[in-house]
Amino acid sequence: VAEDGTAYMVFQSQPNAEKKSFVMRYDGSKWEQIGDEINHTASSNAERDNVALAVHPNGTLYFAYGDATGLYVTTFNNTTNNWNTARQLRTTKVDGLDLKISADGVPYLATEDVDTSAPILYKFDIPAK
Repeated sequence: VAEDGTAYMVFQSQPNAEKKSFVMRYDGSKWEQIGDEINHTASSNAERDNVALAVHPNGTLYFAYGDATGLYVTTFNNTTNNWNTARQLRTTKVDGLDLKISADGVPYLATEDVDTSAPILYKFDIPAK
């Protein structure tokens, strides 16, 4: 939930071997999809659950996801009303994601390496708005 009270959620579908994530926004009376769906490459059902969503105090919506090809993060572009090109953070699988924004506006992404069970923490360096 954003500071202005706007609620967001993400849900997934699996038409075939590929997964699709849809980010939704509640406009006060109904849920509406924002941006295009986000495609995931999956080699097992476990990879579909690796998604996380957070809203920065400046209003930027962050979406992180893991799939069979690695770990990605993207932000929503209000000018284009779509997702910016996702950045790949890892080329190996991860298990579980947690994305939080600190009180001072720093995004943190926590996950675990599938092969080693080692915890991984990312701290994002973003410009203040």
